[in-house]
Amino acid sequence: MKIQATIVVSKSAEEVFEAVTRPDMYLRRWSRGILSVSRLAGQPTAPCTYQIIGRDIGKKVEWTYEVTDCLPYSRFAGRARGGSMAFIETFEIVPSPDGTTLRHIQELKPAGASRLLSPLMRFVWPHVMEDNLNRLKAFVEKTPILASVA
Repeated sequence: MKIQATIVVSKSAEEVFEAVTRPDMYLRRWSRGILSVSRLAGQPTAPCTYQIIGRDIGKKVEWTYEVTDCLPYSRFAGRARGGSMAFIETFEIVPSPDGTTLRHIQELKPAGASRLLSPLMRFVWPHVMEDNLNRLKAFVEKTPILASVA
């Protein structure tokens, strides 16, 4: 099930990129249901991998999130495994006259009992994605992102 949402953020592509590509620092601040994110140790040449703990319909769930593509200031992609919902996602970041256009595309892969909820997910998940993008927009527009990593 593939779903997408788009928003314009009144900040630079660099700031939006930083907020999206540093889940260990920022994801909890803009994505609902995220309890903690930590970067997992790995090989220097291996892709970045994170452990994400969140809430899923009243229970805690854990995902392993692996970065699969990262093109500075324009594209970020990854895949998550765990819980009852695996997914592949891409963030496309494009400078625009009003700031930065951010397009978020997710391909959900429900497993187990979540498959039964697939028809409902088609209706609900676009609203969840839009809400998260609105939260990301509000966060980036009020927080000096690049100053905090300098």
